[in-house]
Order: sequence, then structure tokens, then C-alpha cells
Amino acid sequence: MTKGIFPNLNKNIAEYDVRTFFITLHETSIAQFEYFKTNKTDIESGRKFSVLIHELRHSLDHIATLWGQRNIIKLFNAVNARLSNDEKEFYKILPFKIEERQFHYLEYYTQISSFAPWRGFDDNWIWRLTSGIKFDLTGKPDENLPIPFIRFYKQSGEPIVRVPISIASLLETNAVNDEYNFFYSFLNNLDEDTATVERTITNKSLFKDILYNQKNAVYNCAVHLVANVLNISEVTIALEISSALSTLTLNIPFEYWKNIPIPQIAKDTWQHRTLNMIANYEYGFLFYCILNNYAPFYLYDQEYSIERVLLSNSLPPLEEIAKLVHSEFQKNKEHVSLFPNFSNQFSNILDHGVEVFGLRGIDGKNSNTLEIMVKQKVKPNIIFNDTDFELEEYKMDQNLKLPIDNLNERQWYSFVQEIDKLFEEFFNIRGL
Repeated sequence: MTKGIFPNLNKNIAEYDVRTFFITLHETSIAQFEYFKTNKTDIESGRKFSVLIHELRHSLDHIATLWGQRNIIKLFNAVNARLSNDEKEFYKILPFKIEERQFHYLEYYTQISSFAPWRGFDDNWIWRLTSGIKFDLTGKPDENLPIPFIRFYKQSGEPIVRVPISIASLLETNAVNDEYNFFYSFLNNLDEDTATVERTITNKSLFKDILYNQKNAVYNCAVHLVANVLNISEVTIALEISSALSTLTLNIPFEYWKNIPIPQIAKDTWQHRTLNMIANYEYGFLFYCILNNYAPFYLYDQEYSIERVLLSNSLPPLEEIAKLVHSEFQKNKEHVSLFPNFSNQFSNILDHGVEVFGLRGIDGKNSNTLEIMVKQKVKPNIIFNDTDFELEEYKMDQNLKLPIDNLNERQWYSFVQEIDKLFEEFFNIRGL
């Protein structure tokens, strides 16, 4: 997998790139996309459009959550550091490249043990929580850098897969939720008999290809946790709540992390590692804490409530959190205004994110991806399978005219291809 890319499943169907802000649809042409706009009952077009919804959700989560805007600032800092040609500034490249590799923790930390094809709706996995530790720059395991894992097993006890509860697992539960919500809504446009058949096919696909597919554990681990901890049997409800809690987790200001109680089950499972996971801002661990603290409230209420989620996690009221989120958004804008390159370009991206945050709310439930696409008349940067544009050449040397800003979408795409090579070069030679 290319670093910084969020692909749609393991097939090369589509992806969102946090460096370019582009969505790529490998199996959709421009004509097919346009056709769906006026033919809302074509099933194949509906499926292709649901893939766009999946990737667009990644895009919105990137620009409109605290986690996402922090990542954008890391990219901004890396770009300006490298363009400065001041080697003393190159260290600012590292936070962005390190986080790229921590989105999924795919390399080494994700382990598939056996093949477990889904055999039916009663073919459930067994799960348990574990943890691992990262390696420091010298290659030694560092107990101060723990990662939360979830392991899945067959009913026989045979291990299937170990997957970190990562940033990517939270983002993917959001994208899968919106993708399937869109397609189920799309089916309402069809005649009843056709819709019934297609719902059956879609339900089977959701279980077989996503929820019980060990190759796609990053897509399903968060929803499995929610379904089991909250004792939810209806998959669409589990997906919806998993997405809400994931979005909330991505929006919790760092100031509040230490206020959230660590559940006793987490202390029993991870012992001394729990404090380090909070101190290191491991989003997967925070998600688990929020979920477990909320469980008694949900089991009593039997319906989701953001107010009860906040109360159960010793968090302030919704308005207070939103105020602090907006304060950090404003600091991000002020930060980019201080630098010579791409300040206008990144400021516009951050502004768009603030608008989307206002529409969605802190847990993303106020407005879904399709609604935002329509309300804001969003025109995402998309590369279709028949898109053809020549990359412009940007030589990263003294001849590059600086400061540089306000590139159009295709110029920015070209620019990123060049500067990311230099990011990788520096990342790989550091410490040698």
C-alpha cells in the first residue's frame, strides 16, 4: 500500500490520498459518474457511487476533524520545511511521514494467521484484546510505546488475525457506514421486488466481504467491538454507533484525553500500558475507553445519545467541546498564515473543514456525506479511470520560483508527486 492512501478494500477499487486530497476511482469512468446523476435506479451506477461516498467520507474526515486538521498542518509544515532548503528545518518532515505509517500499522503489526471464509450469519468470530509495543529508532522494543490490538479466532479457537485498533480502523468504520447507508437508501428508489433481492445480496456482501473477512480486519474491528460491548445484533445500528464514536474520538481535544476514565477492564487487560497509550495519543485506545465507559448507559437506554456518551466519559457539554475544537481550528489558520508557501491554499482547505464540522457536529451525526455533498455543492477532486492530464514538472531546486501558492488542483497533484519523493528520501536517510 502506498503511504498516506486509504484504499477501498483490498481490491484496487478506489482510494483517498491525504497528501494530494484527491480521490481516485479506478473502476468508474467520467461518463458512468455523469450517468448516475440522471439515472438514480441503475444498480451498477448506484454501487459505483457508493464507492465515491466511501472515499468522500475519508476526505471529509481528513479536513473536518481535529485529527485530520492536525495531519494537514503536519503536511503544511513538511512542505514549507523542504521548500526552505534549510537542512535545519527538515526535521519537520518527520511528524507527517511517521503518522503516514501509523495510519494502519499494516507493516509487521497486522498479522493474518489463517483463512476463515464466512459460512453464514451464525458463523461468528471470537475476539479478545491484546497489545503490542513499537520499536524505537535503535530497533529495540520500547515499553513506553504500546499499541492496542484486537485478535479474532474461529469458533474452534484457531487464530485468524491480529489487527491494531488504529486511526485507519476508525476512519474505515466511518466510510463503510456511509457507503452502505447510501446504497441501502438508493435501493428505496427501486421497485419492491428488485430492492428485496438487492438488499439480500448487499447484506451477504457486507458480512462476507467486510465484517467477516480477515483481510479487511481494519474495516471491521471497530464495529465488532461496538457490537460486542454494547450487545448489538443489528449490523446497521452497530455501524452507525461505531461511526459516531469514531468521529467523536477523532474530535476530542488533547486537553480532555486525561479526563476520560480508563475502564477497569482496560487496566486489567493492558495494565501499566494504559497510561502510555493515553500519553501517546493512541486514538484506538481512546475509542475503546469511550465505548466501554458508555456501555452501561447504552445498555440501559437502548438508544444512542451523544449527551450520554459525554456524561459517561467525564467530558464537558457538547457546546463547550465544540468551542474548544473551533479554537484549535482557528489556531491552525493562524499558523498557516505565518508561512510563505501555500498559506492561501491550505487556509481554504481548513476553512472548508470548519464549515463541514459545523454541518456534521462533533460525532458526525447531524449530516451525512451525501447531504454535505449536496448542501455545499462539493466537487471533490476525482481521478476517474479515463481521466487524462499531464503532470507538470516541479524541480525542487534553486530555480523553483518561491514563494509558491494557489496552485490549481492538477498543479498541486503534480507538485506533491515531486516533493513527496524528497520527503521519502529524507525519511529513509535519517539516522544513517
